[in-house]
Amino acid sequence: MTDYLYTLPAARAALAHAAAGGNAHLLAVGPVEGAPAVHGTEMYGIVGQQRPRRSDEQAIRDTFVRDALLDFAAGKHDRLWSSVTTEPITYGIGNPPFDPTAHAAEVLRIFAGIERP
Repeated sequence: MTDYLYTLPAARAALAHAAAGGNAHLLAVGPVEGAPAVHGTEMYGIVGQQRPRRSDEQAIRDTFVRDALLDFAAGKHDRLWSSVTTEPITYGIGNPPFDPTAHAAEVLRIFAGIERP
């Protein structure tokens, strides 16, 4: 269900944006010590706050998210990971249990021809 609701539309949108000449970067947020990867995990990094009693791994993950968003907003795309081209190039942070790019490609393959409402 997570792949259908999040990975699939993100990968499709990024590929479409890249095909139209845009710059798209996919990010897979994995779990870290003391913090699973669930919907909203990246919010501490997005809002620039620190989770009380966070692990060192979580601090690194949150700082990465914050810095990546600031670089993207400032147009410093050269400081980011490779952008999406004709492949769903995806960067993984934390400890995702899969290769993020291979996973996004597999999700696209599984749901090929299936539209989301």
